[in-house]
Amino acid sequence: MRQLASFGSIDSVLEVVRRFEANYPESLKAAYAVNAPFIFNILFNLVKPLLSKRTLGKVEIYGSNDRKWKPVLLKNIDAIHLPILYGGTDPFNFTYTDKGKPSSDRSAEPEEFLCTYVKPGQQLALEYDITHPKTIIKWTFKTNDYDIGFSVNFNKKLTVFPYNRVDCHIQPEQGMLVCDNPGKYILTFDNSYSKMTRKTLHYYINTTLPIDVLEDKPST
Repeated sequence: MRQLASFGSIDSVLEVVRRFEANYPESLKAAYAVNAPFIFNILFNLVKPLLSKRTLGKVEIYGSNDRKWKPVLLKNIDAIHLPILYGGTDPFNFTYTDKGKPSSDRSAEPEEFLCTYVKPGQQLALEYDITHPKTIIKWTFKTNDYDIGFSVNFNKKLTVFPYNRVDCHIQPEQGMLVCDNPGKYILTFDNSYSKMTRKTLHYYINTTLPIDVLEDKPST
């Protein structure tokens, strides 16, 4: 829990909230911090005066008593999309190494990864046609020796996952996106900033239909 016991960790949580509020105000419903140590609440109270009421209203902090925060998470997140660690049924669980880097006890197996090269000055764009609202796109990717840019766009115009250069040569990058609307979602791996270096990219991407659609499917 030491990851939540510093101003740096609080600033990271709040920066995510601030960016969503500034750029995608209708996308963020709530932000939860769970298993937060007592010192986290003390530090958070010190920065509260700097935050808007709108931002504060979307941040909820819980301690180690999972009987309090698990029902809250399950009320707002389908169990099929919530890791077992947090009360759901998805076996995708994050842990932390001794260096504080996020990892997972269920990352994609090596044989599941697709491998390609992204040439210097170029991008790799992967398109997914989503037909049902609330479909989940999950990704895991890594490179051999260098970072790579990553972003997700909707219908080629709206950025739904902000661009970031990811040090996935150090630690595989894992993430997910809830698709609020049907349409074309484009996952872009960017190497346009590199003039000479080709990036070796390994990636695994899958989509999960919302639980109501899965329940309506006839059994075979």
